[in-house]
Amino acid sequence: MRRIPFQLPPVPTENICITGQDATHIRKVLRMQQGDLLCLFDGRGNEYEALIDSIDTKGVHLALTGIQRSIPAPPVHLDIAIALLKEKKIDELIRPLTELGAGTIRIFPAARSVPVLKKEKAEARMERWQKLAMESLKQCCGSHMPEILFHKDSSPLLLDPAPGEKRFLFWEGTDSSQWSEGKKTAPLHIRAVFGPEGGFDPEEVQAFFRAGYKVLGLGPRILRAPTAVLAGTALLQYLYGDLSLPPFPGRWEGQGHP
Repeated sequence: MRRIPFQLPPVPTENICITGQDATHIRKVLRMQQGDLLCLFDGRGNEYEALIDSIDTKGVHLALTGIQRSIPAPPVHLDIAIALLKEKKIDELIRPLTELGAGTIRIFPAARSVPVLKKEKAEARMERWQKLAMESLKQCCGSHMPEILFHKDSSPLLLDPAPGEKRFLFWEGTDSSQWSEGKKTAPLHIRAVFGPEGGFDPEEVQAFFRAGYKVLGLGPRILRAPTAVLAGTALLQYLYGDLSLPPFPGRWEGQGHP
């Protein structure tokens, strides 16, 4: 079933109209017609089945069928912080991080980050990152939109942790890659920080360590910065989250891949 993002009111009405780019996408790309079914999702875990009632110049008119479901948030909130990377590497990470169930994605400049994002450019990039995350939800049947934040420096990451929060800093300069806690102490919130090309400055590592971050490596190999982000996120989601669980029951027919 085709998925379309849509923010329904607190009390959804039976008839709604989709306009703008999504309406154009339904008409000209998906070539959907009157009588076709689609899934509306709000990025907060709520999905609604809708029937195309009519299509005209004003938009795509839908009637809710009354079938809906609520998908629970992942058991662990993954808060992923990435130092600014060169070129469009952050853009390329937003989609897979959304697929992996990151709840928060933070971007910040580290001491060795090469790019410099001024306020206007950062705002434009934020809009693009939001769009990429939403596209990932559409394509991969995701249910929860990550919060995407840009920090002008690392200071917000060094504030006191929330109660029960686990903190990890991935750094190639450590000889520790022990995951001794295992699943038995799974927290509700995990913050994981990844460095730029060239890695973190040792003084930065010390600052994170003093702020309660456990410094870990990712085995004997030197990984490119984007690879390290995805490898670390997948490991955390497997060890503490839902990556090792079976698919969510009741997936609507036609959603996702076999």
